[in-house]
Amino acid sequence: PEAAELAVAVAVQPMDYWIEYTLQHTLAALEPHWKPALERGEFARANPAGRDFADAVAKGNPALAAVKTQLARLVSSDSLPEAERTRLIAQLAKVKGRTREGRALFERVCTACHKVGDTGINYGPELSAVSTRLSREKLIEAILYPNLEVAPQWLTTNVSTRDGQEFSGVVAAEDGQSVTLKLGGNQVQKVAKSNIAARETLKGSNMPEGLAAWLAPQEFIDLIEYLASLK
Repeated sequence: PEAAELAVAVAVQPMDYWIEYTLQHTLAALEPHWKPALERGEFARANPAGRDFADAVAKGNPALAAVKTQLARLVSSDSLPEAERTRLIAQLAKVKGRTREGRALFERVCTACHKVGDTGINYGPELSAVSTRLSREKLIEAILYPNLEVAPQWLTTNVSTRDGQEFSGVVAAEDGQSVTLKLGGNQVQKVAKSNIAARETLKGSNMPEGLAAWLAPQEFIDLIEYLASLK
């Protein structure tokens, strides 16, 4: 309880998105310790702003509660019928997020592989106009199930060389003499075909699976909102 009291002391100060986000998750983690005191009227007595913030966390957002349930089903169930998966994704697509916060999340999480304008690394698909190619439903599906539909040019290729090196990446260029791979971190590796001992193209994406499992529901819909704004 003392930790929660100390945390909500920040509520009397101006808060940006990141401070509000951190306070929200701190209170969520400590909720069993402060919620009974809040219900008795004993929590944050001298801090009305902190009490109001805690009350909002305790009540929750019904829309976000639904998003959390839908995401949990989509992420955790490998045997979800296609019709049910389509229905849940359609429901998620109707929830409005926050474009600015989604952009901040994208720059923090996604720019290691994707590029929008001058921001990010050109490893995976370029996303500056992604919403002209993909609907909100398809954007959600691409994040939840990155291996469901992968264009041939984005399949992972593993190369072993005769001198003992191992490379894994996306084929950027190829001719009769060499193959050029885009590697992580904006690196490029050209390998002479005469030096290739083994080459394998995997039936999967470089996009990590399970991304949605460690995003908060608000973060997920904010990310979708931002991607849907890229025209």
